Amino acid sequence: MPSALNRSTRLISLAATAGLSCISGCREPGSRVERTEQAAKAQELDDAKAEFAHHRALRIGTFRGEHLVARTQPMLVSALASATPLTAAAQADITDKIRVFQLRLDEAGNAIEALRAVPVGAWAEREADVARLLLRLEAARDAAWEALREGTRITSS
Repeated sequence: MPSALNRSTRLISLAATAGLSCISGCREPGSRVERTEQAAKAQELDDAKAEFAHHRALRIGTFRGEHLVARTQPMLVSALASATPLTAAAQADITDKIRVFQLRLDEAGNAIEALRAVPVGAWAEREADVARLLLRLEAARDAAWEALREGTRITSS
């Protein structure tokens, strides 16, 4: 899938750089051959744009799916922490981890939604940025769950 996306990106960039005009070696300007070549190049560009749009929509959908699953977690960790007899320090640690987790959720969600408007030339960099944000989100989620698992429990004597 990435190779097809890269091919689409290259074709769109090439067509934009070259314009859709005939370069050296063309037949007479306005000739039937030149128009046919231009039509073929235009079709190739349209196909590349459609392929890029399709791959972008799939990737954004994948990112949204990951984000949606993660969005359910802060409330769940919080509810479990409330039902668990934890020391005040452990409760504060969990609350802090959930706060960071929520910030990462917001940050990743905003970046994912911004991908819809990213042009071809900036796609690879912005896609990689979102992937890094999702890794940070995953780390924050894991930290919140670990704080809940490892938090000091209040024991009855």
